[in-house]
Amino acid sequence: MKCKKLLVLVASLLTLTACGNVHITNPSSNPSSEVTTSNTTSNTIENTTNETPTTSETPTTSEAPSTSETPSTSETPATSETPVTSETTSSDENHESISKHISFSEFVGNGTTGYNYPLSSISLPSGVSMSEADLVKCYGEKGYNAVKLGSSSGIGSLKFTLNPALNVAQLIVNVAPYTNPDGRTDEGVRLKVTLSNGLSETLDISSKDEYVFTFGGTDINTITIETLEAKKRAMIEEITICVDGISSSTSSSSISKPSSSSEEVSSELSNNTSINSGVQEGKTKEISFSEFVGNGTTGYNYPLSSISLPSGVSMSEADLVKCYGEKGYNAVKLGSSSGIGSLKFTLNPALNVAQLIVNVAPYTNPDGRTDEGVRLKVTLSNGLSETLDISSKDEYVFTFGGTDINTITIETLEAKKRAMIEEITICVDGISSSTSSSSISKPSSSSEEVSSELSSSSSSSIGSNITGSNYDGNYYSSITDSMTGGLNGTLRKALTSLIKPKAYYTYSGTGSNTLSSVLQEADEDPNNSSNMIYFYTQKSVKKNAASTWNREHTWPQSKSDGLYGKSNGGSDILHIRPTFNTTNSTRGNLAFGDTNKSNPKIYDGITYGYVSNGYFEPLDCVKGDCARITLYMWVCYFAERGTPITNNAQSIELMVKWANEDLPSEIEINRNNFAENSKQQNRNPFVDHPEWVNKIFG
Repeated sequence: MKCKKLLVLVASLLTLTACGNVHITNPSSNPSSEVTTSNTTSNTIENTTNETPTTSETPTTSEAPSTSETPSTSETPATSETPVTSETTSSDENHESISKHISFSEFVGNGTTGYNYPLSSISLPSGVSMSEADLVKCYGEKGYNAVKLGSSSGIGSLKFTLNPALNVAQLIVNVAPYTNPDGRTDEGVRLKVTLSNGLSETLDISSKDEYVFTFGGTDINTITIETLEAKKRAMIEEITICVDGISSSTSSSSISKPSSSSEEVSSELSNNTSINSGVQEGKTKEISFSEFVGNGTTGYNYPLSSISLPSGVSMSEADLVKCYGEKGYNAVKLGSSSGIGSLKFTLNPALNVAQLIVNVAPYTNPDGRTDEGVRLKVTLSNGLSETLDISSKDEYVFTFGGTDINTITIETLEAKKRAMIEEITICVDGISSSTSSSSISKPSSSSEEVSSELSSSSSSSIGSNITGSNYDGNYYSSITDSMTGGLNGTLRKALTSLIKPKAYYTYSGTGSNTLSSVLQEADEDPNNSSNMIYFYTQKSVKKNAASTWNREHTWPQSKSDGLYGKSNGGSDILHIRPTFNTTNSTRGNLAFGDTNKSNPKIYDGITYGYVSNGYFEPLDCVKGDCARITLYMWVCYFAERGTPITNNAQSIELMVKWANEDLPSEIEINRNNFAENSKQQNRNPFVDHPEWVNKIFG
C-alpha cells in the first residue's frame, strides 16, 4: 500500500471584495508546500552525461505495434520478509522501501483462548524491531491470523522501533472489533497511534476494515498502537507503515526502484465469519518499470516485457504509445518531443478503483534542463478523469471512487512535456460490485469528478445559488420520502446514522493529509487555482500564506460540550474553514445571530461581520453556509447527546431563515463532493437537499 500525498499549488492573486463561495478544482501539486517528503534535496531526476539527444526518440510509423498482439498478464510474485526481532537492518539502496508490512500469525499456545501473544509470531520487515516488553496485553486467538489488543481488564499496546528513523506518512491497520465466543462484538472500540515526535491520531473501529492514520512525521523512531478502554478490544491482522523515505539527512532525490517487496494487503482473517466471511480482492495492485536501453540509444521504444504487472492487470504492445526507455532509470518515459505518450491497463475482473498513486517526475534532458509544465491525466473506463501538474519527483494521488472499472489510461497532455514514471499503485475497494463481498465493502459511490470550471457570473458571488435537490448520487439511497420530519423524526435519525465521517484528517501539522493541506484544495479560489478563499471575509489569498490563516471551528470546540477538541468532530472538514487569524479571534466562540450592525468588524479594508448582544453576524453571502454547517453538526454529532443548537446559534428559526435566504452555491456542493471522495466519505445533507432544512427544523 502506497503512502498518499495530497498536493497543493502556490501562487498569488487577491480578490479584495468578492462575496460568495468557493469552487473545488482538481487537485494540483506543489511539493514545496510539503514538509516531509523523501526527495526534498532536489526537484529533478538526475540524468547521465553520456546519453544522446532526445531527437532520436520519436518512433517511426513502421514501428507502430499491431493491435492484435496478445495482452501480457505477467505477475510479479511477492517476496516474504524474514521476521526481525531485536536487530535492525540498514539499507544500501538510495531509497528505503515505500511501505513496510507487519503481519501476525495464529497463536494458541496451550490451546487456551487469550494466551499471551509471543514476539515470534510477528513477521517484522527489515528496519523494524520489537522486544517482548513492547507487547502489552496482547493475546492470540485460535483460528485467527491476528493479535488481540487489550483485555477485559485493561488496554493493550504494540510498540515498534524504526532503525533508521523514517518519515512516516501513514499507518494502515487491517483491524476489526473483537468478537466474543458468545457472538457479541465489542462496541466503541477505538485505536490510537502515536509517533515518537508526539503526533497521534485516534479512530473509531466500527467494523473489519483497513483504517488509515495520517501523519507526515519526520525522523520517527517509534510507533505505538493502543486501545483506549478495557473490554473494547481490537483484532489486528496486518499493519502497513507508509513512509516517505529514510530520515531527511540521507534521502535520495533520484528515481530508483524501491526495494519494497510490495505485498498486497491481505483482506481477510482466516476462518472467522464475524470479522470477514467473504473473499475480497487485494487492496492494492502495483505496477513497476525496469531499466530498458535496447541498442544503447536514448529514447529506445519501451517494451511490454520490461513492465511488471500484477495478476488481473494486462496490457498489449498497442497500449504503449510514445513510451521510451532511458539508460540508468527504472522508469518509463511518457511522451516525446513530437507528441504525447500514454499507457493503458486492462483490469479483469473489473475493480472499484478508489485511487491511482503514480511515482513520477518531470523528464530531465541530457543538458540538464527539466521539462516544465508537465501534466498527467488519468482516465477510467467510466469516463471519470483527473489531471495533475507534475512539478517535481513525487508520488501523485489521483482520487476517484469509480465502480466496475475495466481500463485505466495514463497520458501526458503536450509534446516536450514528458514524464518519467517509476511505479503505479492501483488502490481498489474490491472487485466489481456484482461479485464483491459485502462484509467490508466501502461505499460504491458513483460521484463524478468535480468540474474544474464554474460558468462565469456577473454577480459578486463566487458560484451561483441552487434551488431544489442538488445531488442525484447513491449516498442517500437509504433515505425515503415517507420518513417523518421534526427534530426527532425518522428522517433526522436516519441522517444521524448515515452522515458520520468514516475517518478524519489530522488537525495539526503541515504534512500531506493534514487539514492545512486539505483545506487549500477544499477552499480553492475557482478563479485562481493558486489561491484559496478565506471564509468570513471571502478574500482570495495565496495558498502558502500559512501565517495569515488558521482553522476555524464553525461550531466552536468550547461549545461542543466536551465532545471534541482537535480530533474527530474537531477536524471534520465539513465545518472547519480557513479564516484570517484576526477574524477567527474576533468571532471566538460567539454564537451566530442577528445584531444591530452597530459594531462592524473590518480586516484589511473588508467588513466581514458584526458583533453585538453576544452574537456574531457574518456577511449575508455566507449566512446560509453558516446555517447549513450548524444544522449538519447538530444532526451529525449533537442530536443524540441532547446538546442544543443554541450552543452555536441564536435560534433554530434564525438558522432556517438564513438557510432559506442564502441557498447553497456550487462551491458548497463541490465541497460536499470533495468530502465524499476524501477519507471522510460523507456529505452535508442540507447542501444536497435544502428542502430537508424545513422538513426537520421548520
